[in-house]
Amino acid sequence: MKLLVVSGFFGCGKTTFIIQSAKRLVKDYRLKVAIVVNDIGEIGIDDKVIRSYGLKVKELFGGCVCCQLGDDLLKTLRTVDKRIKPDIAILEPSGAADPSQTLSVVSHAKDFTLRMLPLIVMVDATQFKLLMEEMPLTMRKVAYGELVLINKIDAVSDIELSEVTSEVEKINRRAIIQPLSAIKGENVDSVVELLMAKSRHS
Repeated sequence: MKLLVVSGFFGCGKTTFIIQSAKRLVKDYRLKVAIVVNDIGEIGIDDKVIRSYGLKVKELFGGCVCCQLGDDLLKTLRTVDKRIKPDIAILEPSGAADPSQTLSVVSHAKDFTLRMLPLIVMVDATQFKLLMEEMPLTMRKVAYGELVLINKIDAVSDIELSEVTSEVEKINRRAIIQPLSAIKGENVDSVVELLMAKSRHS
């Protein structure tokens, strides 16, 4: 199972991006996708909620389901792999989670195979400067990202976007940086294409 981890602070647009990208993976690439989140109530789609093999599961759209993340991350992923058998599982950790801890847990998977896609860290272009000042963990999150998505570009000026991009580059020089607007779907296709290209080589 291929695993895509989408990290970032609360309110940066992770859930919106995940749903947008999952729709494209299902429709354009014919993949079966499972979204694993802390609270499926946060997924704003009014569909039937069912219980399956101890997982709280919400059917989203054709070829895509949303699963509740249990206390044991590896146990949840193992169950998703065994019972749902997705091509790609998209994990949205808590906004307070440290990406390094999530990767550490995932690296201990022994009885099933997880192939990691590039770790995504999302930042909110409208709040990035404030978070940098008030929450040092912001820098740690950005430093771990292989792909840093600067979201909400529809809400900032070109100058503000350039400043945020510059700050991200200072923290993480190896990351691929992609500006986007998840709510408007702008540049989401480019991110999905990049992920699929990486997926073919993982």
